[in-house]
Amino acid sequence: QLMAEIPDVVTTLAPCLMMSPLSVAQYLSVNQELFDVVIFDEASQITVWDAVGCLARARQAIVVGDPKQLPPTNFFARADDDPDGDIDVDGDLESILDELIGARIPDRTLNLHYRSRKESLIAFSNSRYYENRLVTFPAPAFPDNAVQLIRPEGFYARGKARTNEGEARAIVAEVVRRLTNDDAELRKQSIGVVTFNSEQQTLIEDLLDKERSANPGIEWAFAQEGGTEPVFVKNLETVQGDERHVILFSITYAPDQADHMTMNFGPLNRDGGERRLNVAITRARSEMLVFSTLTPDRIELSRTQARAVAHLKHFLEYAERGPSALGEAVHGSLGDFDSPFEAAVAQALRQRGWVVHPQVGVSAYRIDLGVVHPDQPGTYLAGVECDGAMYHSSAFARERDKIRQQVLEGLGWELFRVWSTDWWTHKPKALYPLHKALVDLLESDRAKRSVDDGADSPATSDDDPEGVVSDPTGEDDASSRQDDLELDTNRRDQTEQQADGLRRREDERDSSADQDTHYSATRWDSTRHSPAPELFHSDEYGSRLTEMIDHVIDSEGPIHEDVLVHRVARHHGFARAGNQIRRRVIDIAKRRRGKSTEDVGLFFWRKGTIKEREAPARYSGRDEQMRKVRYISTDELCAIARTLSTTDPIAFARSLGIERLSRHGRERIQQALGVTPSSAGHGLGEGPPAEDP
Repeated sequence: QLMAEIPDVVTTLAPCLMMSPLSVAQYLSVNQELFDVVIFDEASQITVWDAVGCLARARQAIVVGDPKQLPPTNFFARADDDPDGDIDVDGDLESILDELIGARIPDRTLNLHYRSRKESLIAFSNSRYYENRLVTFPAPAFPDNAVQLIRPEGFYARGKARTNEGEARAIVAEVVRRLTNDDAELRKQSIGVVTFNSEQQTLIEDLLDKERSANPGIEWAFAQEGGTEPVFVKNLETVQGDERHVILFSITYAPDQADHMTMNFGPLNRDGGERRLNVAITRARSEMLVFSTLTPDRIELSRTQARAVAHLKHFLEYAERGPSALGEAVHGSLGDFDSPFEAAVAQALRQRGWVVHPQVGVSAYRIDLGVVHPDQPGTYLAGVECDGAMYHSSAFARERDKIRQQVLEGLGWELFRVWSTDWWTHKPKALYPLHKALVDLLESDRAKRSVDDGADSPATSDDDPEGVVSDPTGEDDASSRQDDLELDTNRRDQTEQQADGLRRREDERDSSADQDTHYSATRWDSTRHSPAPELFHSDEYGSRLTEMIDHVIDSEGPIHEDVLVHRVARHHGFARAGNQIRRRVIDIAKRRRGKSTEDVGLFFWRKGTIKEREAPARYSGRDEQMRKVRYISTDELCAIARTLSTTDPIAFARSLGIERLSRHGRERIQQALGVTPSSAGHGLGEGPPAEDP
């Protein structure tokens, strides 16, 4: 009535109206003055007859949609003669987008992809459906493993049920685990569940309802109001347009209880079924977990001609094996330098000690140079953009100088720019600010992580190598912490003065003269030490892995076995170092370098130093992990004590940057200083015989 009586007033007050096609037909009179423009979104799902009425009410139209995504359809209509109820009766309907494409209306491709915060989330669709034309932006982490395959126990119940209870229960358990996790960042991630059919959707919703009743503490995540995106459970036909940080995808179809596998995958068997798969696998912003009791080898392409079924098989292979399944390496840094200018900048940074990867990314847009984080080899500290070919590839200054940077910074990148004119006219002037900015960023990051670590319990640390290291003595409990170093006021002042003097000497040191007193973590060479995690356990990877292990030991030896495993695992991007990874690294290290055995484990020595036990005295530059006394060999503790010329355990601990000591750590320091009998550990210069290969 309002629109009929005062249409001009309404459009003046609200010049932009958001309406569905049905609302347009219901509320806007055919006699109303024409709008300047009508814009269709998700046009691939709008039927022609719904669109005509909207088109008639505007002077011009902009129709936005993706022909590779879902067309208008009737959801899961079934035929009476289909025993599995999996075959849809009606085909897909024609959309207004299809009509306009067929009529050759002028079009423009929008190829910048923003949703996926990691390129692996869109890499499969970009390869299979968009001919690698989508421009995606790399995340500051490598390798990029945002798509993972999880294989629960279960089977597909054919007939009326059409569900996979094993997958459903595994998905519900994962949802509850995330919503009740101690990690606040993990809890904040929004969650979506996608299923292949409506029956599996209903089963998961029922199981989630039971969990919500039993655990009211997770109810906040399902609330429609508030600032958070609620958890959703949707099927292939209804999920288009939705997105969440984490998507849990239930494949549903699998061998039945008798291990019989049909090639019937419901809507995927129809022409255009690949559109549904494309929609399902592109809903995630940060992570996708694919739950499947079906293995790729059970899909026999000789038994079906459906294109979508072949794509499902290849997608499962991609989720299982990673980017190598796409037929090309799609990880980390790809390609060589784009110009001599970039090569010159990279070489200068490498001479300053930075590890640099060229051309980071997998699509048409790549970051020119990625500077690897020295403390976290699996991530990039920063990106460096040069005004070379990639910079000039954009036709618009706004996209080149603003949009790209905003998107990349939103993904977590710190970006710096180097201009070619500055570089060629005055190289030192251009290089120094860049190097200083990287150093300042690294120091700021270390300070932030130090504050974060300080909030943790002294008995634990996020820097423990992949969660596989524990206190060998079992003394890191409350009673042990009560027995920590006690400092009276005078002694604390004296100790802090000594520590301040040591720090001043460290700041004033010349790096080449005092190299043996400063601890430097391993720096990787991107050419010689390029990781290939998918080949880690293969025989052909042995020589490259051996070179990496030699490099770590020769850089940091004597190095504790746990730290060695941690360095190699992190360099390969492994979240945790399990027994297999650990065993492979230690076995190679035992064959390659000398080792000594102490009560805290094995220490591996640099080449040619084990016989004389030539340990350095690295008391400065140690990070939170390497300050742990159990990671310092007895020989090096003794060398540090001789260098500092002190018998005071407190001053000794402060010089290493240690604020609190466990009982076992104090005993090791006292033993190195000769304060206590050798029963607390190995005597000075004692211990098991040295072993040299």
